[in-house]
This record gives sequence, C-alpha cells and structure tokens, in this order.
Amino acid sequence: MDDPKLDHLRQLLEQFLEADMDITASALVAASHKFKHPSDITRPVNRGPLFHEYRQRQARLRDLARKTDKNAKGKLLARLAGTEENLMLMVRRNELLIATVRSLIRTVGTTQGLKGWLTMSADYAALRKELEAMGAIPSADPLPLRPVAPSRKSEC
Repeated sequence: MDDPKLDHLRQLLEQFLEADMDITASALVAASHKFKHPSDITRPVNRGPLFHEYRQRQARLRDLARKTDKNAKGKLLARLAGTEENLMLMVRRNELLIATVRSLIRTVGTTQGLKGWLTMSADYAALRKELEAMGAIPSADPLPLRPVAPSRKSEC
C-alpha cells in the first residue's frame, strides 16, 4: 500500500532537521497543506515510526552539538590563550637574541675584525645573510675621523 503523503512527510522532516526547527506533529501540520491533524502523522503505521525516527535523530544531533560546543569552545579558547602567550614569549626571546647578536657583532668586529668572524663561523656568508634577514646586523656607524695634525716634516 503506497502512501503519497509519506514522501511529503519525509521532505518536511528533512527540512525541519536541516533548519534545526523543533520536530513536532503540530509544527509539521502547520507547515503542510496535506496533513490536517497531528494524529495524521503519528498514528498511521508507516508515518509514525518515520516521525519518531526523525525526532530521535534531531535529539541526537542537538545533544552532540551541545557537547561539542561546550568542550570545543573552552578548549579552543584555552589553546588560543596558550598560543598567544607562547608567541609573545618567542617574540621577546627573538628581540633579546637580536640585541645580543648585534652586540656580539660589534664586539668581534672591533676587537678582531673579519678574521674573528671567519673563525666563529665556517659558513660566514650564509650566516651573514640570515642575520641580515632577521635585522640583526647593526647599521654601519662609522667613527668620525680625527683631524690629522700636520706633520713636522712637511713644515721644513
């Protein structure tokens, strides 16, 4: 025995489920022109079980969404706070390391020159490129030249 209203009911139930609307027999009757009373949905042998199946599916989906939202939101916020904290710590460490490297470069350059850098790093060119990319190479601050005193020999 084919029930033409069964397909219509299935479509209505799918629409309610997708829209997260409360699945009740009264709401389905109000949304349909084919059903006149809630018992037209719940009493027939082929429609009643389908109606109850969709109500159970909706209850499971809503329960899962509630559990997921509660757990996921809290965990996500905690992870985000931890990540932001780690990022700030890494930024502070990076700034400290850059300042230290700049000081080291100046010290080595002043005391030992390029020879000192070459002994510190076997691959000086690659190291210099990386440090330049990080902004760790200090800008050239040339020392002002002292005025040259005239030599006595030229006076004669």
